[in-house]
Amino acid sequence: TDPASHGTWIACSELGLALALLNVNPADADARVPPRSRGTIIPALIGSRSLEEVAERAGAIAHSDYAPYRLIAIHAREDDVLEVVPRSDVIRRLPLANPLMFTSSGLGDHHVEGPRRRLFEETVLQTEPVDWKEGQDRFHAHRWRDRLAVSVHMSRAEAWTVSRTAIEIDEA
Repeated sequence: TDPASHGTWIACSELGLALALLNVNPADADARVPPRSRGTIIPALIGSRSLEEVAERAGAIAHSDYAPYRLIAIHAREDDVLEVVPRSDVIRRLPLANPLMFTSSGLGDHHVEGPRRRLFEETVLQTEPVDWKEGQDRFHAHRWRDRLAVSVHMSRAEAWTVSRTAIEIDEA
């Protein structure tokens, strides 16, 4: 539960839809405090019946009312992942043939994207498909001893990784 709005940043529906929200922390971040909490976005979209409907409804959100974010949506009956990054005008469907990585950091996404992407390619994508889940577990638990702040399982004085969420969707 998001304490500011009593909303949430992750949810699944009985229709097979899973939604997750990530911060977007650009290098030129705006210091203004937005009027609305991003925790209200997922509750507004979770009733959608398809990725197309999520995209339509997400496109109608007044993104300037919120701090920057990335919305990720998956549906059990669809073979794609929907990525929506409103301030970048990104609304795209990515094939779910291979694992995908999305990341963010309060340090600035540009600081962590490269190292984390290389680690993801080494620990997940360069393994056999039967080992992808094990590789993802290794990826999420990884810590560079000399670069804790940019690690996937990160820590720095004002923030640290406290949890991981796994979503499994089937068509049952």
